[in-house]
Amino acid sequence: MDEHEQESVVTFYLEGLGKFVDLDNELKFLGIAVSPDNTKFALATDKHLIVTDDRDIPNYSGEKIPPPIIQTLLEFSEETGKCTVLKWLTNDVICVGFHSGDFACFDADGKGIMEQRCDSSPVQALQMSETLLPGTGIPSYASSLWILHASGVLAVVPAERVLLGVVEELIRFKLLSTKNCTDFVLLPAG
Repeated sequence: MDEHEQESVVTFYLEGLGKFVDLDNELKFLGIAVSPDNTKFALATDKHLIVTDDRDIPNYSGEKIPPPIIQTLLEFSEETGKCTVLKWLTNDVICVGFHSGDFACFDADGKGIMEQRCDSSPVQALQMSETLLPGTGIPSYASSLWILHASGVLAVVPAERVLLGVVEELIRFKLLSTKNCTDFVLLPAG
């Protein structure tokens, strides 16, 4: 770690989530994610997406002061099936991949931004990239959302369009070798 970098640890109170998750006996989460600015925590169970900003913040005397609890609860539909992956796109927008092949984006208050299906196999991974999308004419500073499906389909969508809730086009790739493919890494070009 660089001398100028500081490691940050953020703690969230999860006791308020006990009515949706059995915190005492069984912690079975299908996905967890912390927002890029470390202020929100998302947790996916079999049936729910829960978002909280209930952080453990010490005051100047070192005593812990519980902040106000803000929780968002969304119940997944039967059609989408279980959540397979979570990814924060911004500090206030989370993307959820589903077993049905759908992916959906919600703001931190639970308002739906968009839902799309690029393939009918489960979404395996979601990644953000700051690279140019080949052949789209989108400026090189535009970011994109990459969606990997269990079938080996890799879909690329301009993040700006996702955040606006309007996905008019996307680029789809079919990976040649998909045996046991569950995640991917975006490497910088050049």
